[in-house]
Amino acid sequence: MAVLPQFWFAVALGIASIVVLRLSWSRPSRSTSLNAVGWSGIVLSVVLASLTYGAWGVAVASLFPMAAALLLLLPSIASQPRWKRKPVDRTTSERLPERPEPVLGRRIASFMIVSPAALLAAVMAALALRVLFLSFGGAEADANVIVLACVPVVWAIFSTALLMMESRGTQAALLAAITVPSVLTSILIG
Repeated sequence: MAVLPQFWFAVALGIASIVVLRLSWSRPSRSTSLNAVGWSGIVLSVVLASLTYGAWGVAVASLFPMAAALLLLLPSIASQPRWKRKPVDRTTSERLPERPEPVLGRRIASFMIVSPAALLAAVMAALALRVLFLSFGGAEADANVIVLACVPVVWAIFSTALLMMESRGTQAALLAAITVPSVLTSILIG
């Protein structure tokens, strides 16, 4: 069986994306535009490999960019960075608080939002996908696999997005933007 040219394009795009990311990450300050180009290229590479040969295509096509990343990082293992980073002031970070911290409540709230609340949102989103899949005539077993595959991936994405947000309002808005439509979809269609 001959390998389709789209597959090789996906491989080349993945390798080029790794090179772009390495170029971005080797600078003293990271380039947002280069990071966006690199990660977008990786996503496109995965999509193209998936459209060409499915899961097998993604698995095999990803080996080449990973090997390229290894080759690009090997010289960095033995060398020091060209720039000097500011030393960390450890006097404040190593000291334990003398009395309970006032931010403990905020830390617990962050944990509760990022862990169980994000999991709940991920489960709701996956169940909504299941309902949509079944409404379009999909098999029940396939719909169950969609839920099992989506929950950990969506949970990781939600948790990461929530950790990057600085205010509770934006965190609540993201959770609501995911959970409310998911619940409504499950109720109205399911």
